[in-house]
Amino acid sequence: MWRKLLKVLETKRTSKNRRTPKTRRLFLEPLEDRFLPAPVISTWTGGGGANNPNWSAPANWSAGVPQAAGDEATFDGAVNNCTVNIAVTLDKLTITNNYTGTITLNQKLTVGKQNVTSTMDGGTIVGGSQFIVAAGIFNWTGGTLTRTGVNNI
Repeated sequence: MWRKLLKVLETKRTSKNRRTPKTRRLFLEPLEDRFLPAPVISTWTGGGGANNPNWSAPANWSAGVPQAAGDEATFDGAVNNCTVNIAVTLDKLTITNNYTGTITLNQKLTVGKQNVTSTMDGGTIVGGSQFIVAAGIFNWTGGTLTRTGVNNI
């Protein structure tokens, strides 16, 4: 079918009033590669101390920036407490058994990404009604999770 169509387009018309159709070639142009930025993986250091335990304080994170949407947060070894003072959505949360502090949820902490496992092996999360596992797996093997209000698990 395509060959017949091309033959028709390429043939010259004999009439004086008609122009000879020009053949056109189609070209495909490759697009540049697109990559999503890698998630920031940062560990809670509690560097802000007792006077500034806020999640939003850059001094409290090893990467120097608070964890945000699409990032991964780890609580490992620091004994300083953490107050989630802004709504946060993470791909992954890891709380090791070395973390003995308390994470107080004054705002929502949403965790989860499809096919990603978050873990809680130590520490304490207070205000659990603000804690949401949106996707993936939350493996709770240690520590304390205190929830108030409606509990949907």
